[in-house]
Amino acid sequence: MRRSSLLWSPHDAETFAVGSADNLKLYRFNAGQMHVLGGVADVQQLKCMAWSPDAAQPWTLAIGTASGRVVLHDCTPASMRAAGADAATSALCEFVPRFQRVCFSAAWNPLQPQQVAAGLDKVRSDYGVLVWDVTRGAGGPRSAGAADPGGTPRSGSKAGIAPSPAASTESLRNSPGPGLNAQYSPAPTMRGAGAHARHGADFSSSLSFDLSAVGAVPSVEEPVAQLGNSEAATSIGWVGGAPSCLLVGTGFRWLRMYDLRAREASVGSPILSCHAHTKAVYGVSFDPFHEMRVVTHSDDADGVVKGWDLRALKDNTPLFTVACGGGGRGSGSA
Repeated sequence: MRRSSLLWSPHDAETFAVGSADNLKLYRFNAGQMHVLGGVADVQQLKCMAWSPDAAQPWTLAIGTASGRVVLHDCTPASMRAAGADAATSALCEFVPRFQRVCFSAAWNPLQPQQVAAGLDKVRSDYGVLVWDVTRGAGGPRSAGAADPGGTPRSGSKAGIAPSPAASTESLRNSPGPGLNAQYSPAPTMRGAGAHARHGADFSSSLSFDLSAVGAVPSVEEPVAQLGNSEAATSIGWVGGAPSCLLVGTGFRWLRMYDLRAREASVGSPILSCHAHTKAVYGVSFDPFHEMRVVTHSDDADGVVKGWDLRALKDNTPLFTVACGGGGRGSGSA
């Protein structure tokens, strides 16, 4: 069955993207009329997508593919491009996992836009969640620690260390912790004939293999964080107000929280885990009005949708459960 992905722009309330396996189009709904802004022709194997939250890069989308690569695309409509700005490919850079497998979910860190996380299928002796630094790829969005045009440093640029899971959890209850320490990652490599790419060359058929091998874009192979060893990550989301905390739904019932500042993250271990469902956790969605509240969904019979308070996640007790038949049962409120 052909599956499409839909995504609203975080920068324009009237713009959204529709992606399928080999196609991505941008639309704008204005004054009761639907307009096609443009499309991206060199997209293949699309499985998921995430829109950059950086206002300086309002048309940059991260595309998760069936091979596990995350490819950044410049989706600026042709009508908005500067004269002579056409490129051979819309791809800006790609982030390549060690082993090929499906990328189920991608999530851009809203408070630190230089970070994008990918949730991948399970593979033995490798991690299911990879966090990439997009500034390592040429043409990627600028770091969240960089100054805005007005000269004010962006939020999340201050570094800090969380000494223990207890301290990390406490930071969620009280105030969000500071941003991540700057971590070294090798510069992007240009493989193959990268330096000899012809302007105007057609790379549309090469995306499913290796964009960097034909000289289209630089490739980054070293993530800044690896989480969840030998575990599928079917859904991921950054915790609002806590720029270093990532919530992961796994392919085997668990809902796990990671703090990239904590020592546990250095070995890919979570600071909190919750037995959320009896089957895979296919989605995590945060309440836009309550950053500590999240809903998850699965296809198990016990409860398709469950609500959680992150401050009480270790209690393994949902706020509410919505069953398959449409009924619901509550267990309190956040």
